[in-house]
Order: sequence, then C-alpha cells, then structure tokens
Amino acid sequence: MRRMRSSEDNTLAEGIAWTLEPFIHVRWGFTAFFAAQLLFSYVFLAATIFLTRRGHLPVVKSSGLAAILASSEEMRNKVGTIDEIQEAEKRAGGVRIRLEGGRFETV
Repeated sequence: MRRMRSSEDNTLAEGIAWTLEPFIHVRWGFTAFFAAQLLFSYVFLAATIFLTRRGHLPVVKSSGLAAILASSEEMRNKVGTIDEIQEAEKRAGGVRIRLEGGRFETV
C-alpha cells in the first residue's frame, strides 16, 4: 500500500505503509480563548465569594423573595426592602401574590 503523508511544513513523504498510523496535529492556539474564559470565570466566582463573605452580605438566593421585591415598587411598599430582609420575610407571609403577564401582582 502506497501512502503520501504531509508534515507540518507541508513536505511530502512517499513510501510504503506497513501499518496504518493516524497522524493528528493539534493546533492549541485556538483553545487559548476558551482556557482564558474558563480561568476568568473561576476568578470571578472566587472574587464574588470572597467579597460576599468579607462584606457580611445576606445571601437570599434560596428565597423567591428577592425576585418579588425587585419586581415593582408596589411589592416593596407592601412587603419591604431587601435591606430589612427579616422584616420583609415576616410581612411576605401575609401577602398573597400571583404572576400575571410576567409581573407579580397582589391578590
């Protein structure tokens, strides 16, 4: 079996192939963008965790209350603000709401 094979500098080598051997040349330069994006994502995540802990900020990610308070001024007036999260949680227990047209409305 005769094979022609090219190398990185596009020179051809002609000869007899006794066994089939795959030749794969990987150009790693194009992956630099994705590697940098992944690295910056980890740096951003670490900085967010660090600054949240250092600032002793309340974490409200497990509650839907943050989305409700951010939705409208009417909700903030009835329930409270995110700065007074404990008070807002108490008041939110007595308020009935529904999602209508992409907005929260009191019932």
